[in-house]
Amino acid sequence: EGLIPSKFWKEEILKEGWYLGDTYNLSIGQGYVLTTPIQIAQATAVFANGGLLCDPLLKQTDKPNCSKMSISDETMKTIRE
Repeated sequence: EGLIPSKFWKEEILKEGWYLGDTYNLSIGQGYVLTTPIQIAQATAVFANGGLLCDPLLKQTDKPNCSKMSISDETMKTIRE
């Protein structure tokens, strides 16, 4: 599992407030961010795939395993713009 921290996460887990520096660190993938490159690729591919979250394929012979995310058309349009 990966972690993209939020104000709620930091307050609940670390019992600290969210600072502007946390936002800066998050925006460049540092600080409390714990992800792998493939997790970031999966997250961004959702928007390229029209809202489908697909497991990575290790071999070309594997069949895709995808699930539809509940993202509104309006949100999808805004993000893709």
